[in-house]
Parts: sequence; structure tokens; C-alpha cells
Amino acid sequence: MLKVEPGYVDHQYLATANDYFNQIKNHSYRLMNITPDAHVLDIGCGSGIDTHKLANLDTPPRSIIGVDHDPDMIAVAQETAHSMDYYQIEYFTASAYQLPFANNRFNAVRCERVFMHLENPELALAEAIRITAPGGHIVIVDTDWGSLSTHNTCPSTEFRLKQFSAEKILKNGYSGRQLKSLFSELMVIPTKEHDNSTKVAASSNFSLSLSTSITQNTFNQHPSEQTTPTQDKIENQTSSDLSDHHKISSLACTKTLFNLQLFTHAVVVNDYDTWKYLTQSDMIEEAAVNNGILSRQELNQWRTNLQVLQEKNQFFSTISVTTAHAQKAFDT
Repeated sequence: MLKVEPGYVDHQYLATANDYFNQIKNHSYRLMNITPDAHVLDIGCGSGIDTHKLANLDTPPRSIIGVDHDPDMIAVAQETAHSMDYYQIEYFTASAYQLPFANNRFNAVRCERVFMHLENPELALAEAIRITAPGGHIVIVDTDWGSLSTHNTCPSTEFRLKQFSAEKILKNGYSGRQLKSLFSELMVIPTKEHDNSTKVAASSNFSLSLSTSITQNTFNQHPSEQTTPTQDKIENQTSSDLSDHHKISSLACTKTLFNLQLFTHAVVVNDYDTWKYLTQSDMIEEAAVNNGILSRQELNQWRTNLQVLQEKNQFFSTISVTTAHAQKAFDT
């Protein structure tokens, strides 16, 4: 997941991470408000895990499209979809900054753990808004790598590694905490937080312990209708509408969203080897030493400390993930 060069992960990594993000993923699907006649898009679909899950919902959408910048990931997604007879799914290789779809094309758009890899996430959000139909739902899920907290006795080393990862390895490592500001800039009405909040906790039954909690904050409601766009408006879009898809910067300055909701999720990992794999800690730690962030002796002490905690069954790490949901205004 964390690499200096583009590509980030292979499909096996995504399959492992899926066990830890399953509840968060299912929550994002519910926020999409999918109906049987809906057209939905998954930006940064990777190996297609989420598109396959969307096709397997009790009430799946009419069509599902996945896009990813990595053609190898798209190939894996297509092969899996065909083997499972998910013929309503299509895949395209494309950038989140320039999606090859007409304006107002989709009823719902989701994007999970992609913004942290983008230097200009506001442009990707503007592009997602462009292709969403009025009244349609936009769901962005992203991690705040500055919130990574691991039980240890080397807090100085932990802080330096965390900062190095969020600021030097990732292009946008604090993405999760920035989603409120990113969405608020595009709200039709200035946001006003409500007092109502809920918490949900769950745990998995697989061998590597996991728990996820969800906290919700709901913001302004649009003063007019709040429904999902009608299908005739979407299906009447033609390829000629693609001529406007380069107008990202102007859209980014337009108030186009309402009904903002924010949810925070705490993902917990209790196994050191799994944690190393999911955080790509070996690569980050070596890069930190090579860049003078910490000494080899400090790194050895850090690793020994975490291994001792693992052997005592005391290893514990948590990180915050944020989900932002909003709808596209009807008068844009």
C-alpha cells in the first residue's frame, strides 16, 4: 500500500486488507443508496473487490463500472468478474483526474483509499461530481495515516516513522482528516454540525483480531428535494457530453453538494506480521534510516520492542479511516 513509486499494491494485498475493511466497505455501499435501475462507478477499483461485492448485493444496480490507473489490476478484475458471471460490470483504465464518462452519468460514485495517493484530491472530487447525476450520491473513504497508533515503548521513533510515512512516502497521507474541509468547500449551504451521533462496534471471527467502530456526524440538508436522480435523465446522456469533462477547475470552484455526512472508523490490528504487511512497515522503516530520520540502532530497538509485544500477545495498533458522503445538488 505504501510505496514511493505508483502502483502501490498487488491484488493479494487488497484481498488481505479486505478482511479489515469489510464493515467499512459495506457501510459505503449503503450510503450509495443503490436501486435496481442505478448505474454506479467505483474509482480506483483495483482488482475489483468492491465491484464484485456490489454485483452480489441483494438488490444489485443495473450496471457497475470500475476504473483504475493500473492496467494489471484491471486485467485481474475483468478475469474475476468473467469467472463469476458478473456481466453487468465493465472496467476501464483511467485516471481519477480525467474519467472517460459523460456529465451526470452515474447515480452513485464511490472511491476508497485513493485520495491519499493524489497530490490534487480536490480535482478528483470535482471530476467525481461532474459524472454524478443531480441528486446522486458521492462516497469517499480514506485513511488518516497521521492517526496510526501502535503500542510501544519507543514513542519518539513511532512519531518520526508516522510523520515520514504520511508526509514523504504518501502524496496525501493526512487525507482522512481533510475530507470535511474538501467537501465543505463545495457545499451549497455552509455546514452546520448536528448533535446527533451514533456508534457501532463490530468484531470479526477470523484468526487475526479486528474491530471497527463507526461515529457519524450529519451536516446540512438541501432545502429542496432529496431524492435519487431519475434514470431517464442519466440514460439520455450521450458521448457528446464528454466534451465538457476537462472543465475540472471551474467545477471545483462551484457550490455543488448538499447533505454532507461524515463517519469515522477505527481499524484495529492485533498481529504484528499482519500489521507489517498492511502498513508496508519494512519498506518505510528502511527508507527512514536511509533518509536520516532515525538511526539503525533506533530501528532495531523499535522492531525488537514490537516483536516482544507480539510474543506476549500484547501487540495493538489502530488507525482512523473517514467516510464522507454527499449528494450532488439539483440545480448544477
